[in-house]
This record gives sequence, C-alpha cells and structure tokens, in this order.
Amino acid sequence: MATRSGGPSDATLDVLADQLARETAETGWLKLDVALATDRLVDQVLSVLEINKAVAPLGNGDG
Repeated sequence: MATRSGGPSDATLDVLADQLARETAETGWLKLDVALATDRLVDQVLSVLEINKAVAPLGNGDG
C-alpha cells in the first residue's frame, strides 16, 4: 500500500489506520479463515450454504 501509485484507490496508510481504529458494528457475516487449506475452506463454505439452503430454500422462479 505504501509503495503503490497510479491506481484507482486513494487509500493511504493513514486512511487504513483510520479505518482499522474505528469501532465497527457486528455484520453477522460469515468469517472465513483463509489460512485454511483450500479443501477445508471449500468444505466450510459448502457446509454453510447447505445449512442456509435448508433454512431458506431458493425459489423456483415462478414468483
């Protein structure tokens, strides 16, 4: 971040530090550990999708 230039973002290290210092509200979003092996990460995502599918099945498109 400190060495990049000419990109579309205007973020600087000061902007990042300000964002990290802010108190944020809980979003309820799933947090994934990207340090996991890819197959374990995929299993985790698929498991969550199956749970959500069982709770709120997708419609069939007819309204």
